[in-house]
Amino acid sequence: LVNSVSSQQALSSTDPVIIRPSYWVNFLWKRALGRNVLNASSTNPDLRAYAFTGAPPSPSAAAECRVGLQLLLINLRREQSMRISELPVLASGNYSMWTLSPPAAGPFANQSMLNGELLPSKIDLISDRKSAAVLEEIPRPAVRRSVADGMVLPALSVSFICLSPSPDTATSILV
Repeated sequence: LVNSVSSQQALSSTDPVIIRPSYWVNFLWKRALGRNVLNASSTNPDLRAYAFTGAPPSPSAAAECRVGLQLLLINLRREQSMRISELPVLASGNYSMWTLSPPAAGPFANQSMLNGELLPSKIDLISDRKSAAVLEEIPRPAVRRSVADGMVLPALSVSFICLSPSPDTATSILV
């Protein structure tokens, strides 16, 4: 048997599923980012910015991400958080954000943190129904703030951001 989440051999169908950090990136991608890719850029060499619109493909997509603009921001700084204080085309509105970051053990650990809380690294799909439910809904609530308050991206993090719809949202975004 092959463990479909981690692509590793499982001893039996009752073994717990091992979840690697890369799984959580894909998990959030499908629940927070739409399928339409927009032109996004960043003037900061330590920040990668990507923009999307449309409903995310997962039936368990976050409600706040089904309309409006979604951003994927990656902080490449190894030891410093990054503050995003201005989004030029989005001067007002609110956002919901989920941030994946490495645990204290560092970026090569076999676990991830979501909004500062450790995510499970094993799921027992057979005997623990509560544990299995983690694979449906996003396991941590979003950080919700006003765009005017800015955003803080932890070091070596991947942030999934859903912005409230705005009538003057452009298709080219400079972060």
